[in-house]
Amino acid sequence: MVQLLQHVGVDEAAVDTFRPTLASIRIVMMLAASGTTRFSQIKVSIGIAAKTLSANLRELERNGLVHRRAYATIPPRVEYSLTEIGEDLAQLSAAWEAWLERSRPRIEAARGVFEDAGSTARPAQITSRHRDL
Repeated sequence: MVQLLQHVGVDEAAVDTFRPTLASIRIVMMLAASGTTRFSQIKVSIGIAAKTLSANLRELERNGLVHRRAYATIPPRVEYSLTEIGEDLAQLSAAWEAWLERSRPRIEAARGVFEDAGSTARPAQITSRHRDL
């Protein structure tokens, strides 16, 4: 992935700035759809272990994508919301999701060509075979 991004002019240091996990993208998309949300609501909504959710939320907060607001109550109450750059990532993720939905038939067709060709197929062979898909 880094080589691909460098090929199109993205510097490796830029890539290292933020490497989102699938879980963090799911959190961002959930917060974009729901707005300010409590930890337990996020956990239930995306079906993620508390430890994993906590680590991802910390990383998102560290990178300035999520705002964490803690209330001095018993039991403690913590809410999360997206920052401006978190909203930007949500828009990019939504665009990627839309691309994936549009491209799914071509992706599945390419996989079929690859599997039909057997394990000896190489990307260049597959590309030439499914160019018209």
